[in-house]
Amino acid sequence: ELGSTACIDPFLDEEAMRSCFEKRKEPLFTYPGALGEFFEDVLQRDSLLSFLAPEKAGKTFFLIDLAYRAQLQRKRVIFFEAGDMSQDQVMLRLLARGSKKPFRSPGNRWPYTVNYPQEITPPVAREDIAEVQTKPLTFEAALDFPTAKQKAKHLMENVVKSKESFLKLSCHPNDTLSVAMIAEKIEELSAMGWVPDVACVDYADIMAMPYTRMDVRDQINKTWKGLKRISQKYHCLV
Repeated sequence: ELGSTACIDPFLDEEAMRSCFEKRKEPLFTYPGALGEFFEDVLQRDSLLSFLAPEKAGKTFFLIDLAYRAQLQRKRVIFFEAGDMSQDQVMLRLLARGSKKPFRSPGNRWPYTVNYPQEITPPVAREDIAEVQTKPLTFEAALDFPTAKQKAKHLMENVVKSKESFLKLSCHPNDTLSVAMIAEKIEELSAMGWVPDVACVDYADIMAMPYTRMDVRDQINKTWKGLKRISQKYHCLV
């Protein structure tokens, strides 16, 4: 690893040449099908990826799915919850994802039937919309602890195929998690031999911003710059 202040000659440094080609366009993990084509090489080291959308549009859903898929492909993921949800709330969503079974239903009514997506047909004309083919899927009861425990054991033994943890969760009250704390945790885990490949933060704009003399927009901007710095310094996907 080169120091942050090191200088190289791009046309004479053979090791630097080799490094840029070996690390070029190699995603840490992949999505199948069209979504994999959409992401292409975005999911690679030294990158900062953000999901931007209105409230309740599914940002956390995608972030949890990203963390879940990365650990299935044996990439070490540290998931920071910055205060939008509690530890129990995040755990329920992760266990539901792993169990493929909901932990709640509208009105808590069971059995519960959902239209499960099967296939998507692209629009024929530019003004058309895509069509999603579904099939009904019925769940007799909500996800419970014995089922979640059994599914988690099966997941680690038969899918991840490891007794080692590939996913860690770090939850913090609102307005307490800072960029510096994220960097400290990554360094702490790395010193223990568990070097994160991916760091997920839910979400950046409710993190602590100890830049009291700055305008609010400048504070948010500094936080985002700090997250990008983490991806570059620790060579992970943030």
